[in-house]
Parts: sequence; C-alpha cells; structure tokens
Amino acid sequence: MSDFHFTGQRRSFPPVEIVPFRWPSKVSIANEYVEDWQAEAKAALVALRLSSVTLDTIASHISRRDGSITLSDRALSARSGRSLSSTERDVQRLKRLGFLIAEHDAILGRQGRTRVLKPSLPAPVFVPPRIPPESAGFCPSTDGGYVEGVDIGERRDV
Repeated sequence: MSDFHFTGQRRSFPPVEIVPFRWPSKVSIANEYVEDWQAEAKAALVALRLSSVTLDTIASHISRRDGSITLSDRALSARSGRSLSSTERDVQRLKRLGFLIAEHDAILGRQGRTRVLKPSLPAPVFVPPRIPPESAGFCPSTDGGYVEGVDIGERRDV
C-alpha cells in the first residue's frame, strides 16, 4: 500500500520521461496495447489513490487505427460523468505520470488547433548493477549455474 495521507494540500506530480508507443497495423495487437496500457496506468493510479474513471473513458475511445484520441476535455467529461475540472485534472495527472502524450494539430480550413492525446508509458528507471569494490577480495560469480561457489572439477581417472 502507499504511504498517502490526506493533508488538505494539493498533491504535485513531477513530470517523468516517457516512452511513446509504435502503433501496430493490426487491430488485434492494438487492442492488446490498449488493454496493457490501461492496466499499467490503472495500477499506478490505484497506488496513488486516484480515480481511474477518466482513464477508462480515454481507453475506450482510443482509435485502434492510429492510437490517438481527439476528444476534448468537455467531451471526455460528458462521457465519463465526471465534472469538467476533475476531467482536466485527471488528464494533466496522466500526462505528468507519463501515461499520455498531448500533441496539437492544426485544424484544416479553420484557425486554431485540436489536441490529440496518445498513450505512452513512463520510461523505466535505470538502476546500475552493483559491482563489488576491488578491496572486497575474492567474490565468486553469481551468474547462472555458478552460484554454488568455485567449480574446480572432478578427477576422471578414479
């Protein structure tokens, strides 16, 4: 469980690096992408004790052809049943947690831009392997079958 406690203060989520999806051409694989993305994002939201209603609405409206969603916050709010301010806050949180990318495209024939949301994942945190210091003396390998210690072999002429 998380160590979250209600303090009456707004929670802040620092933005993280993201890994965008390379969208597949087959619908069956695209469905798997959306399901896996939704499960991972929902797990992160549950760990932070946040609502996943907007996430579920976004996941159900992602285009399986190109992996985008062009619904506005007002349209997402109407479809999810949450207030507009809650929906805007949910989308911002998903972007800061690394589960959404927001791009803006020009509208053909009119002035203005439309927002396009695309699913993504937070970049994995790199933890370098632990290397023992040289002063540690003898340190047997911990790779694969060598965990038992030093293998000096057996005599075969016995």
